[in-house]
Amino acid sequence: MNLKVGIIGLPNVGKSTLFNALVQKAQAESANYLFCTIEPNTGIVQVPDNKLYDLLDVILKSKSYNLNSPPQVVPATVEFVDIAGLVKNAHKGEGLGNQFLGHIRSVNVIVLVLRVFESSNITLVENDIDPKRDMETILTELELADLQLEEKGKTKNKKITEVALSIKDYLSKKPLIVVANCDENQLNNSPSDFGLPKDTLLINAQLETDLIGVDENEKKDLLNSVGIKESGLNQLINIAYQKLGLMTFYTAGPKEIRAWTTKVGSSAPQAAGVIHTDFEKNFIRAEIISFNDYIKYNGESGSKKAGKMRLEGKDYIIKEDDICYFRVSS
Repeated sequence: MNLKVGIIGLPNVGKSTLFNALVQKAQAESANYLFCTIEPNTGIVQVPDNKLYDLLDVILKSKSYNLNSPPQVVPATVEFVDIAGLVKNAHKGEGLGNQFLGHIRSVNVIVLVLRVFESSNITLVENDIDPKRDMETILTELELADLQLEEKGKTKNKKITEVALSIKDYLSKKPLIVVANCDENQLNNSPSDFGLPKDTLLINAQLETDLIGVDENEKKDLLNSVGIKESGLNQLINIAYQKLGLMTFYTAGPKEIRAWTTKVGSSAPQAAGVIHTDFEKNFIRAEIISFNDYIKYNGESGSKKAGKMRLEGKDYIIKEDDICYFRVSS
């Protein structure tokens, strides 16, 4: 399952700086002028997941692999898309309006970046910093664009109803994560200090940039020094998973250890279909070991001996962190 996250906001709020930090390379131009980003920049990011390496450690200790070729670790991934800055009346084509709105329709979840930091070196679209106003501007544009889409549909076909339009076409109904781009000394503020919703995520894009290439111990020290426990990337991905109702399951063997993303509540055949579409229709049964049992009993063989491997059928609902082996017909 591909997770695609679109980063939007007014021009010069730090979208591209945040994007560069998230994908850990300066591939998106970031400059102090309007519409620096025109075509969307995209980057594939690995989902941070220490459990993959716990599984690898168990397999290495068990020596149940070709000693000349240890198993490959394959994390789940998220695609981030840095979309051109939006301005008032974008739904009428102002700025890069129509192009901008078209790019948003392709993403699963929207990250709305708002500027709360002060800087005399970075141009403001408005005359002052007012994140609440800016958020209302953007949400209004998304709603107006939806109304415009619906009206166009009705014009083309008088019988069309709202139900006939795909829900994915509606911008204002997409899951939304609000991010306040702030200074380091604002990271421990409450979102209410800025007039923003209580679930707003406070991120310092420059700090995220400073974390690029830093080893894990130094990264932890740097985060602790400003009073936060997780990087913005980790927080964004975790919230995106929650918003979309997603979870992780694993496959683990002598050649590959891989994390997979599926919907919460997926049946065993549906989860198998994430690996390959044919696996869903050709599903026979699943061999399931919980992550904790796999670690406790030192892998597949030990889990089998302890009676911790379960044979499950088509009605089984996959649980978070299940380790799965799917049997399918050819």
